[in-house]
Order: sequence, then structure tokens, then C-alpha cells
Amino acid sequence: MKRYLYLTCALLAVAAFSVPLLAEDKVNQPKDSFGRIDVAEVVVQQLKGSQFSLTLNWANDQELAALTYPLLVTGKNFRMHYDSISWVGRAEYFSVKSSRPIDSMQQVLVGFINDLGEGKPPLADSSGTVATLFFTAEVGKKKVDICDIIVDTVFILPSNVLFAVTPGGKANVHPEYRLVRISTDGKPVKCK
Repeated sequence: MKRYLYLTCALLAVAAFSVPLLAEDKVNQPKDSFGRIDVAEVVVQQLKGSQFSLTLNWANDQELAALTYPLLVTGKNFRMHYDSISWVGRAEYFSVKSSRPIDSMQQVLVGFINDLGEGKPPLADSSGTVATLFFTAEVGKKKVDICDIIVDTVFILPSNVLFAVTPGGKANVHPEYRLVRISTDGKPVKCK
């Protein structure tokens, strides 16, 4: 009898944890009611040795008032250490630009808000860089293969997913996510 009770509780726990994950997948699907689906692209480039840049690009066909990039940045069997961020790009005039690295979980949350009452304009419809992150692979003296760098979107509590908000908070835009890898010679890298 105890065995059946234990099994029932275990199945209920699995079901309880599965429902939010399935709901999250629906939220993270590209969705844009303004025309083309926006594209949030991360370009990983090996600068030298174990140093890498992650250029955050956004292509949009409507004005945007806020953006969030919650990212998982790690390596296959090694850690990636967040070093710094450069705000040079399309959103450098925004009132709020924030990066919050969570090194213990190999995550970083990058966020932007265009205006806090100063009258700054939203992000115009266009495409290009919004920020660049810098990381160091913690591999000692081993050579790092750029294909071993893992960069993906992630859910960061309390409610951060890859998305943008239009002015006035009238609509959310969930972009398509793309990852591009560039070698030290500046050429795109195809990984298996």
C-alpha cells in the first residue's frame, strides 16, 4: 500500500513540474503581431586563446521600449567566466542598461529600458548590435574549440525570458533566437 502511495505522489509531482515547463515552451515560441518575427542573435567570436566576445544583436520592425536577454553561457566540461560588457550599440542611450551575471549557474541577464521619464525615444525599427559581453573560458592551458562554447536562452527567475516590450507596454514581442560562431580569423564556424 505504501508503495502505491509513493508512486502516486511521485507521478503527481512529475505532473506538477511538467505543466509549467510546457507552458514556458509556448511562451518562448517566436511571436510578433507587427509583421516580421524579430530576431535576437548572439554572435560568439573567439578573440584570442580563451577570451570570447558575445555580440547581442536585435532585428526589429517596430519600436521597442525594453529588451531582455537571459542567457546560459557555459562550455562543454568547463566553465565560462563573465568579464565585462560594452554598451556600444543601438541602445546605448537607453536610461537603464543592466547586466547581472550569475556565475554559479553560468547565466547572465542583460536588460534595457529606454526611458524613465527623460523623454528618450524607443529603439527604432532596424537591426544591429545592442551590447557586447566578454567571457573567459576557464580551461587552464588547454586550447578552446569555439564549438565547445554553449550559448542559449534560459528562464531566469522571477520571470525573465528572451523578449521585448513595445512603448507603453502595449505588446510583448518574442523573437526568434539565433546563434552564430566566428573564429579568430573572422570566418563563420559550422559546428556538428
